[in-house]
Amino acid sequence: MGQNQVKIRGVSVVRPEYEYTTPEIVAYLEKTWLKKMPPEVRRMALRIIEGAEIDRRAAPFPIETVFSEMTFKEKNDLYVGAAIKLAEQALTPSVGHHRDPRGRD
Repeated sequence: MGQNQVKIRGVSVVRPEYEYTTPEIVAYLEKTWLKKMPPEVRRMALRIIEGAEIDRRAAPFPIETVFSEMTFKEKNDLYVGAAIKLAEQALTPSVGHHRDPRGRD
């Protein structure tokens, strides 16, 4: 391996800062986004959210940011930045510089 090679020895578990239950998400959406939707869209959205049978969802941002009216690019940029930070946190304790046993590190 060359001089700048890094070896991952393991990965630790890192969770995003925020966590919401499905009832918390539904309550928030009913006061905001779903309030503006036609009844058929509202029913379908609730069926999808509740039908997924996911008890808790983790997010790197507060619920107001997760469901804010941003462009796709703006929201995607936020998520990419958050994913990089979480990855760095997960990898930092486990990364070490690899030493070539032949003395060519």
